[in-house]
Amino acid sequence: LPLQWRERLMRELMPTEGMSLATTLYTYYGQRALWGHVLCNVNELIINGDSDSLLLWWRAIALGFSAMSSCTCNQSEPIQELMVLRAKPELRLATLYALLHFQNYVDIGDPNDHITDSDDVQSLKVEASNEREHASYDALMLAAKFHWLAANQALGTIVSRHYLKNAESLLKIVLRGVSVQSDERFRAQVALAWVNMSFCGKNKDKESWSQELLRQALNEGCTQSAQLDTVMALAHHYETSGNIEASISQLDRAIALQSWIPALLEKARLLACCAKWNQAVEMLHRVLQRDEKNFTAHRLLVLYELTQTGNLHCVNAYLDKMALAMECHEHHNAHLLIETSRSLSRVCGGRKSVLERVLALTMKAVAMRPTDARFLAELAHQQAMLGNYNQAINTCQEVARNDEANIEGLLEIIHCLILTGELEDAEQQVNMISVLGESIQRSPRLLLLKAKLAWQQSADAQCHVSLLQQAEKLHLRHIELQTSNDVIERCFREDAEFVILLATEYLLHVEPPISIGTELFFLSDERIALDHGCNLLSLLTDHFPGLIEAHLMHAHCCFHTHDFETALHDVEAALAIDVQSADAHLLMARILLTKCRLAEANASLEEAVACNFDVRETLEYQLTRSQLLCTEGHFEDACAQLINSLKLPGVRAPLQSESLHQPRLYECASAFVALADIFVSMNRFFDARALLAEASERFRQTSQETRILLAASELAIRCGNCEAADRMLGSVSRKSNAYVCAQVLKANMNLNWRRDKHQYVSCYREIALAFPTAESYQRLGAAYMHIQSLEAAIVAFKESEREAGRTLNLSAMIGKALIATHDYGNAAEYYTQALLAHPNDVQFRRNLAKLYAKLNKPRKAVEVLMLVDDDADAERTSTTLKVECLILLAEVCASPSEVSFAHGTNPCDGPPLLEAAQALRQARDLQEGTVERSNRSDLREAKKMMARIYERLAKLSENDCAAVSCYLEALQFDPTSLQIKSKLARLHLSSGMLGECEELCMSIRQEDNMHEEAAEMLADIFFLRREYESAIKHLCRVVQARPNGYFALVKLVQLLHRSGRSSETQLHLGLVRTHSPRAVSHPGYNVCCGLNARFRSDAVTAVKYFNLARQDGIWGPLALVQLVDIYLNPENESLSEGRCSLIVDSEAVDMARRFLHELESFSLSPEMRLGAQILKARVIMATSKSDIDRAMQILLEVIQTDQNCVPAIFGISMGFLMEGSIAKARNALKRIAKLPHSHGWIRELERSYLFLADIYIRRSKFDLAEDLCQRCLTYNVSCCKAWDLIGLVREKEAAYKDAAKMYEKAWAIESQSDATFGYKLAFNYLKGKRYVDALDICSIVMLRFPDYPNIQEDIADKATDALRA
Repeated sequence: LPLQWRERLMRELMPTEGMSLATTLYTYYGQRALWGHVLCNVNELIINGDSDSLLLWWRAIALGFSAMSSCTCNQSEPIQELMVLRAKPELRLATLYALLHFQNYVDIGDPNDHITDSDDVQSLKVEASNEREHASYDALMLAAKFHWLAANQALGTIVSRHYLKNAESLLKIVLRGVSVQSDERFRAQVALAWVNMSFCGKNKDKESWSQELLRQALNEGCTQSAQLDTVMALAHHYETSGNIEASISQLDRAIALQSWIPALLEKARLLACCAKWNQAVEMLHRVLQRDEKNFTAHRLLVLYELTQTGNLHCVNAYLDKMALAMECHEHHNAHLLIETSRSLSRVCGGRKSVLERVLALTMKAVAMRPTDARFLAELAHQQAMLGNYNQAINTCQEVARNDEANIEGLLEIIHCLILTGELEDAEQQVNMISVLGESIQRSPRLLLLKAKLAWQQSADAQCHVSLLQQAEKLHLRHIELQTSNDVIERCFREDAEFVILLATEYLLHVEPPISIGTELFFLSDERIALDHGCNLLSLLTDHFPGLIEAHLMHAHCCFHTHDFETALHDVEAALAIDVQSADAHLLMARILLTKCRLAEANASLEEAVACNFDVRETLEYQLTRSQLLCTEGHFEDACAQLINSLKLPGVRAPLQSESLHQPRLYECASAFVALADIFVSMNRFFDARALLAEASERFRQTSQETRILLAASELAIRCGNCEAADRMLGSVSRKSNAYVCAQVLKANMNLNWRRDKHQYVSCYREIALAFPTAESYQRLGAAYMHIQSLEAAIVAFKESEREAGRTLNLSAMIGKALIATHDYGNAAEYYTQALLAHPNDVQFRRNLAKLYAKLNKPRKAVEVLMLVDDDADAERTSTTLKVECLILLAEVCASPSEVSFAHGTNPCDGPPLLEAAQALRQARDLQEGTVERSNRSDLREAKKMMARIYERLAKLSENDCAAVSCYLEALQFDPTSLQIKSKLARLHLSSGMLGECEELCMSIRQEDNMHEEAAEMLADIFFLRREYESAIKHLCRVVQARPNGYFALVKLVQLLHRSGRSSETQLHLGLVRTHSPRAVSHPGYNVCCGLNARFRSDAVTAVKYFNLARQDGIWGPLALVQLVDIYLNPENESLSEGRCSLIVDSEAVDMARRFLHELESFSLSPEMRLGAQILKARVIMATSKSDIDRAMQILLEVIQTDQNCVPAIFGISMGFLMEGSIAKARNALKRIAKLPHSHGWIRELERSYLFLADIYIRRSKFDLAEDLCQRCLTYNVSCCKAWDLIGLVREKEAAYKDAAKMYEKAWAIESQSDATFGYKLAFNYLKGKRYVDALDICSIVMLRFPDYPNIQEDIADKATDALRA
């Protein structure tokens, strides 16, 4: 080590307190796992003649912890040194604990010198236990410090917690024994505070106790070393508590005490976390003045230069110094190497020189831990960043060999495969990951890779942007959850490289808008992608202003939205980072050109060429150059420039092979449009028309087709051919994003060329009719103003204000009158005006919010209710009204329509359901005071209000336990509420708590013996217990007492079918008809009849009855669901030669689609909405095999919401079967089979079991198949398909008599109406030598189905011959 370091050590560490200050420094390094620093310091002191045994102990444990980090260290050396120190009485206890710790990790060498077997370990434990009994206080504190340091190496683990508890117990022994004012007590208090702060999770008691201990030690006086340790502990306490300013204040105190390097480094780290980089850099330079090889300081300076200045020269210089410092101090610290390299690689902006240096650090770490999959995965990632995709793939394969479950390696290999064009292999890898678990599915990086794959494979823009949005949302959520104040870790978590990749994918959809006057018209849906990409890049440039790529991308986004000032600022920032950036100079030229600063634009173009001569061959340069020439009036030169640009590869015709310089499609279209404009300016109209005709063919059926059409219409207008332009603009459909732009062009043509004001305004009326938005009415009003039609303009602007939620100068009293006349729109405006005069009048606010809720304007309702002032005058504001306002606010936030505006202009900052819950909690707190203050007459109503609040809180609860708790609280305030009891019972039933549900249902039946919902739940309970008689009995009582209780009747029909007593259904239906002759026209009765017919496999009759009920508001959704299911023909689902035959005829699909469209028009419950979504996917799937992927995407979206959604998983398995992917289908069905039985999905579970059983039978896994069939029969005795499959199993096992019994049941359940079951039954009778029975069945089948093939020859004739024989 240099002389300067040795002098500093002797000056700092060996004054009056000597060893105590050294121990404080070593503790700091050990806490941060910088054991190389400890070794260097100890070795230097030993070289200078200090042979203190405590120094040797520190050296031994530093060697031990270093050996745990690196496989290249001498792993026996720490054991040898500790064995020598074992004889030192003051070190014995700590040494024994260290030996016990390191022997679990160190590869033992010579068995004669070291601990080798369990007996020796046990003797060590006994010796340590004995030594602990009579050890000195210093020995106990040193042993506690070792336990604490060992725990800090693996915080959050069980081992760590064990060590921390041991340290705590040792320190408490010291505190009980030492005197009150002794130095040992102060040091023990500080050590105990450190231990308490190391426990994972926030424990307020431990935090407050730790703070009290530290303050006592600081205030009562202690030695300088103990005071320094106390101040550092207090700084750490404030940091973990989130009080950064207080933490920095304590560090300043430590710096004042000793000008201590660790305190300077900690302060610099916290300042960097607070984005106070200038102050942080000052601290770091102070450190380097005293220790020029300080690794931590160099690392933070590298991060500063990378993220804040982007100075590549300084970055590389500091990187080299950092590597040298690491080689001096921490060359065996593999974890430090990988932690440093991965963070720096994420914020380097892909700069090759930086990545190469970072990669060298990673390779050193991998050399130390060659089998660590995490290290190898990071190495693969950095190799891919450098473009070494083959090396990265090889490294990923090495990762898989060491850890098959390593997700980072799997994701990296997918990324490399996509980048190398191996899309099929990448898709296979994605599919493999998709079955590993939902937590992996929610990885932002996986979602990004799926998006890239979707775009490159099918150019599905909607799917691409949707997946990108999911990845963005998840990544930002992970950043929000990040609480670490370690700036190095933060850089890794924020992952600027990932954000740039995400923004790059967004910007693939960005195209420049068409400008007409001051308006911008986007011709595609890229505005969403543009906004998301721009927001991400804005966030990135704020956090990492040194990333030139982020600045340039953000500048491009702002340029496309005509925010030229922001774009100019970003380009200037990019040039400040790298003045040799050709891309920055080129974009600068484009921006300056829009500002008509022609000379500066020309200079920027020349600078771009000087930086990179290849830029002249880009289409962007050619377009910018031609635009500059055209602006200067050099049309001939501009024309020549653009003609040359059309000769560039990929402009006139798409390239057949991929190219690095392939131009963007909108740039190609821009070249054609710009050249046509120049032709028009040169009066070469024929050339312009010919060019646009060529462009029309070139961009047919692309995103630029409409743009060329608009350009051709403008050309026709300029040529005076308004009729042709009118035809072209009229051909733009209302569904097109270019419709508004086309209508504006048409309006301008009518006014400026035709001089027709009526037609001019009619174009804007068409826009308002097609898109009745505030913006459309503003356009209409502006058009009226333009032609001086002022009254019509006022009407239009009023309409615009109504749509935008603005107010008019009217009174609240008129608003009340308008409510009485049902003119709610104007009434809302008048109420709003009244609130301007009386902002604290809660009654007005509540009424206005109710009105907005009726008008289906939840955003406005939330805005009004959120402004309720809790500090309003108590005499004028009723607490009850406030509570009602908060309840109404919760209802509005929780409504489905709230989802669309929760993250827009809504004043609520969080998700809608969270805001609803927060509002209800505020209402609960207010109502608690009302209950306490209420007199006897008002107490009952106050308690009922409290019960209502808890009931609504239960609906918004995140889990069933919280909901149950809320319902129980509600029952405390209103114990007689049957509605609350019923909801709680339903919740118990869905959670499988049958006993609690039964108890509540019995309680409800005691108060209302005819309560239908309670009877239904009791029936479900007894059915799940397989007590069919009791279940039917409860429903029969309700139906007999109330025959028009159709909900109970539906449940009874289903229950009778599943219990095998379908024949009794007609009896109950007859009872209903007898009670009410008009019941036959009731939709509920028709649904019951339809279900009964469907259970009898009479589809025609079922369709008839369901059609009679499908228009009803209550029963219509259920009837429509059944109709869609029938037309999709689920009863005949089967496997045939390994494929699922679900494709039905087009007429049936059309009918199913029609019914599904009707279903969507109803107001559906969440469960019914889910069912409609599943049916939609099934309809798409049944249309053609080419639509299977689209259907499966819908189902995957459902699974993302509920990963255990049985109908969605079953639908996906059907899709796999249709594609012929039997293995994938089997895996999906097996996933369903592993789920607990849910009564709500009993039909889907039954189908899943049957399909999986069918697959197992074909694979000769008869036991598994039969088990699944028995599970079906447990919940549906009438499941003829289950009996059929069991019979098939028996038949394949040649147990024909048993098979015949199974087929007998299936034949009986189908009422002898299925010829297939008859054939199978007769065949097994034949095989079982029951020839007469076989002939009887044959007779029935041939009588009912005379065209049924082969039964005469295969069975009847053979049975006859056998009888004759």
